[in-house]
Amino acid sequence: MGSFTDVAISDIFYDSVSFRFNFISPTPPDGLSRTIKAEFKVGADTMGGVISVPDLDITTDAKATRAQ
Repeated sequence: MGSFTDVAISDIFYDSVSFRFNFISPTPPDGLSRTIKAEFKVGADTMGGVISVPDLDITTDAKATRAQ
């Protein structure tokens, strides 16, 4: 329920199948900055996985598609 642009990512892992990283961004409900963790399975033109905010015990599905 949101989008993130221009955030620095850290703890990057990629092995041609899995892509994981963290970033810090303001989050609802109070706008405080928290670590957000992302973990994706990588396909030819898509990625699917989850984004989580451990401090809030929230996890949601996420997907990305290569721009044509």
